[in-house]
Amino acid sequence: MLGDSHCGVFEFYFDNGLLGRHLINCEIVGGATATGLANPRSTSGARARFEGAVLRYRRFDTIFLMLGEVDCSVTFWLLAARSAQAATDFIPRAVQNIAGMVEWIRKQVPGKAIFLVAAPLPSVTDEQSGQQELPLRQRIGASLAQRTALVHAYNRALHALARQQGLGWIDTIPDLLDPSTGLLDRRFCHEDRVDHHHCFEKTAPVWRKHLQQHLR
Repeated sequence: MLGDSHCGVFEFYFDNGLLGRHLINCEIVGGATATGLANPRSTSGARARFEGAVLRYRRFDTIFLMLGEVDCSVTFWLLAARSAQAATDFIPRAVQNIAGMVEWIRKQVPGKAIFLVAAPLPSVTDEQSGQQELPLRQRIGASLAQRTALVHAYNRALHALARQQGLGWIDTIPDLLDPSTGLLDRRFCHEDRVDHHHCFEKTAPVWRKHLQQHLR
């Protein structure tokens, strides 16, 4: 599992014995973005961390790549604010960086099953935005509806890449969406704190359903 802090759901899944006989390594890089994936000097250093993990665990037969939450909640909006472009204009470059990572993986460890994982829906409400722990996230003025729409746009582009490249695709959003609001169902949020992560315990059954379709 290669991804940002939202990959923690996979660790929770494994630690609670929900993965059966399968072993897992989660290379979690907090703050990692698809936008910075092509930059070896990115703040998070995600590319080097991910490459190192792929090579260390080359005997593993399946690789999942989950990036995009930080892009859709923070990076795209900051880039848009500094330019005359819309937040959606920065999606193609981010997805191209994902494609570059996939190309590297295929060259270094041929024959692996590779899955792209849809970026998660935002969970922080408009009222909670200024209460977030990270100051950078507090600066984003986009509404929850706008941030949700951006995630959908990003995931459509990511899904298109998966189809073009013959990659696996995992998307839990249909199971987590509240059809009455078009937003994340509040049942999957933390009740005791403001957190941009979904509640892993509450979403684990959803992830289990999707992973069981692909892991044998």
